Amino acid sequence: METQFVTEEEISDYERERGKPLPGVLHSFVQMNLIQQLARSNGESYEFLPELNIELNGYKAVPDITIFDKNESFLRSRVDIEWVTAVPLVTIEISAPRQPVHSLIVRAEEYLKRGVQEAWVIIAEIQTLTVCKPHHKRRTYTSGSVRHEGSRATISIEELFAD
Repeated sequence: METQFVTEEEISDYERERGKPLPGVLHSFVQMNLIQQLARSNGESYEFLPELNIELNGYKAVPDITIFDKNESFLRSRVDIEWVTAVPLVTIEISAPRQPVHSLIVRAEEYLKRGVQEAWVIIAEIQTLTVCKPHHKRRTYTSGSVRHEGSRATISIEELFAD
């Protein structure tokens, strides 16, 4: 297979605006499976929001999924906000085609520096989930369950990548 390089002219408006590559079909399936699992595990107390614009101390990003306590004031107000400044409990990034793994780890570290409790990085192509926490060694899962202690949000790696 021939390696293809993307030039600046080939970058879409989506990629420029969000600072990340266009998601593919695998990304979409993983995102859907993940939100369904999270909602089943603890949807009564937490919100699992896809593609939310967040701005944390000047750092703007659009994580694939964020987890917030339902009591966050911006959620209760139901006012449409372009950039949310509340710190999520968890951010989740899912790999997209043409996206270097290193860029996902850098994003995770940026979230942690700004108060996020955990940043999850999912590499869909090799079916892994890596949990990043401040001042802890990263832990990568290829099977079993992953749980965020604060929200008790739990997912099954096998279900996450199920067809």
